[in-house]
Amino acid sequence: MKIKAEFAARNVRVMTKTKVTQFCDDGIIVQKEDGTEEKIEADTMINALGFRPAPVSVEMPNACVIGDATGAANILKAVAEGYKAANSI
Repeated sequence: MKIKAEFAARNVRVMTKTKVTQFCDDGIIVQKEDGTEEKIEADTMINALGFRPAPVSVEMPNACVIGDATGAANILKAVAEGYKAANSI
């Protein structure tokens, strides 16, 4: 099954060109590319961004930092870390 179909089957919402502006107890507030804001109610959020190694400062309980944010590597490492993080939810 293709990944878009997998996401749709599990009600996963993919948002590109969107910035998280605030974390709330019951979700997040995002700013879309057109400047509008939206509150998304959720108990779990996955934020996947960038493709270059970059240090990340995470100030959220239960946050998992994976992929290039932990050090440049390869797709195998990123997928393995993502799989491990997803299974810990």
